[in-house]
Amino acid sequence: MTIRVNLSAGLGARQTEDSGWLKLARNVELIGYDHLLMSDHLTRGGGAPFTAMAAAAAVTTTLRVGTYVLNNDFRHPAVVAHEFAALADISGGRATLGIGAGHMEYEYDEAGLAFDPAGVRVERMAESAEVMKRLLSGEMVSFAGRHYTLTDHGIRGADTAPVRLLIGGNGTRVLQTAGRLADMIGFSGFTPSDDGADGDTTHFTDVGLAERITVARTAAGQRWPLPIDVLVQMVVITNNAEVALDRIATRLKLPIEAVRSSPFVLVGSVAGIVERLHELNERLGVTSVTVFGHRPHTDQTETTMAPVIEALG
Repeated sequence: MTIRVNLSAGLGARQTEDSGWLKLARNVELIGYDHLLMSDHLTRGGGAPFTAMAAAAAVTTTLRVGTYVLNNDFRHPAVVAHEFAALADISGGRATLGIGAGHMEYEYDEAGLAFDPAGVRVERMAESAEVMKRLLSGEMVSFAGRHYTLTDHGIRGADTAPVRLLIGGNGTRVLQTAGRLADMIGFSGFTPSDDGADGDTTHFTDVGLAERITVARTAAGQRWPLPIDVLVQMVVITNNAEVALDRIATRLKLPIEAVRSSPFVLVGSVAGIVERLHELNERLGVTSVTVFGHRPHTDQTETTMAPVIEALG
């Protein structure tokens, strides 16, 4: 099976005189990425995902656009479903709705939003995912949950252009929800701390990812297999992998062996990275990886993975 490569980028990533969001979208499509995805934060450069995705879809023909991931707490699921139904129609069905439970407390504080305990945020996201999946399938939805209530609500024509639902994260309840409801599961490799300021990287290795996949697969039951995406934190194409691995291990405060075995870091030659991706596909069922268009303190851009994508065919 061919493993696909997605790009996560923000509106503020390439705002120079000779570049911009629309040029980025066109370039990403030419390189051969499968998706152009946006995160969802209320920070500077966080962007406006619905506007940006619609614009990117309008200047491309095959590139899928979507979110990785929307913060569920920022919007009502009915509003999101209406936005994505419109995006799917505009793009000819090239829309992927990625959703998560939110984790950065300081952006909640800045916007005056209540930052509930993780269990409450995940429970709310699970309800939201169910509501949106049903609305986007064209169903008239009546729903009475702890957090959301809908009465005979629907979206005209929602089922004519399908929207793929991605649920991303690392926590057990998030991945169980993904197994039950998602069309695609994103694995991040770390669990945010209670205040979102730090992260637990105990699932950053091959073994950790395999364990997290088991959680999702058990919840999915007969729905399995589902597409699996790995959110790669850093890509370094080099013929001197040990130097790069040592630098990354120091930055992440992890043993070098943990970084070397991590699916969330791609370091090595083009041929070596291609071999690694095929191995992840064959052994763990990984069907795509998402890389960042820009990472602080690196020269990583959307072109970094271009030779790898070409080699993957």
